[in-house]
Amino acid sequence: MPLWTLRINLNAKNFFYFTRAYLHIPHVIVSHKDGASFGSLDALYGKTVALEKNVGTIQDLRTHFPGIAVKTYDNTSMALHALAMKEVDAYVGNRAVVTYKIEQEFFKQFKNRCLRFNPQKYSSFFGCY
Repeated sequence: MPLWTLRINLNAKNFFYFTRAYLHIPHVIVSHKDGASFGSLDALYGKTVALEKNVGTIQDLRTHFPGIAVKTYDNTSMALHALAMKEVDAYVGNRAVVTYKIEQEFFKQFKNRCLRFNPQKYSSFFGCY
């Protein structure tokens, strides 16, 4: 019986049994050091945010924060590069991934703020079928 690390969504619940959450990682708003600081998603109204293609955050923002423009990129590195080049105002994503990418790819021009989050939404679970 294979195990995968997954985020729970309604579709996945139809195919997998899930463990209790074993990891809770908050999302952060990352902005350029020379730009504005954004302490909440509400503060991003009228701004453009970089996100990876096909992440759930895209739909969350479009549904709950329609005043935020979303520009998608193939991966996290490309989204952060767009922020570095000031093509977008901010990036919203997983704190662990952002921290790793900033350190590995020498993005020193960023600052980030933790967001309040729904623990289940940004938690990791093992799923098996």
